[in-house]
Amino acid sequence: MFKRIKYFIQRGKRGYSDRDLWDLGSYISEVMTKALDDFDKTRHTYLGTMTEEQWSETLKEMEAGFQAILDMNDLLDWVEIKNYKKEYKKLKAIKDKGLKLFAKYIEGLWD
Repeated sequence: MFKRIKYFIQRGKRGYSDRDLWDLGSYISEVMTKALDDFDKTRHTYLGTMTEEQWSETLKEMEAGFQAILDMNDLLDWVEIKNYKKEYKKLKAIKDKGLKLFAKYIEGLWD
């Protein structure tokens, strides 16, 4: 119980806890998946180089990239071994595309 309270306080103070550092990639992916979804639902603007629909689709692809990281971590829990390589390759492509878009448009994530 003490550690849960400690981690709660750490997240409030610095945005992450000691526990989150154990698997920082997963923690960031969880936060970004939720944040990008909320951002898309509540935003008031979009990039001037895209239509509103294109920006929304781009945000969904970024979100899918972070979700793919989480899914890759759990892959052996839900896929048969014989399909592992196929599913991993599929998720990796989604992850790579989403993270590439995130890197390209990170400065446009403001409202």
